[in-house]
Amino acid sequence: ILAKTHRDELMANLAAEHPAYGWEQNRGYPTAAHREAIRTHGATVHHRRSFRLLPDGVQGKLSF
Repeated sequence: ILAKTHRDELMANLAAEHPAYGWEQNRGYPTAAHREAIRTHGATVHHRRSFRLLPDGVQGKLSF
């Protein structure tokens, strides 16, 4: 429970810092709106590089 509470707090702070990604609502899960924000704004240093955020061909265009 402590880890979830910490993650929720982290996501709320990141949402304030990067409002375009909707982290206050999606808690970092790759919703359609979140993926669209990545397409539009690119990935941040906070995005997990081990996840396939976007389909092949688009993923490689992101600057990590």
